[in-house]
Amino acid sequence: MFEELNAAIREEVVGHLFHAQIEPQDAEELQHLQEAQAAEAAGLAYEHDQIAGSQAIGAAALADGGGNGASVTAGGLFAGGGSVATATRTVPQRDKIGRNDPCWCGSGKKFKKCHGS
Repeated sequence: MFEELNAAIREEVVGHLFHAQIEPQDAEELQHLQEAQAAEAAGLAYEHDQIAGSQAIGAAALADGGGNGASVTAGGLFAGGGSVATATRTVPQRDKIGRNDPCWCGSGKKFKKCHGS
């Protein structure tokens, strides 16, 4: 009886797998979607135009030879010779959890045994 059930489940699963239709997506569109989801999950939403613009400025400075003495960092922003706006992320302040206090996750364990290690 169990073997019949197991065989029926396998047959149904294989049938679903073989009849599935996969719709191809553009790789660039998929990458933008994944980046947007990752940024949204991390709470770091950004404008793509701002990043592309700063990279273009950095590329122009490299092509120019950096004649004004400013160096270009890995992020594509000038390291000197002008003011550059930097993004800062504020972290909400929490009360400091003692090692023997209950863990914030609700597991019931002490913080030092749960997330404190």
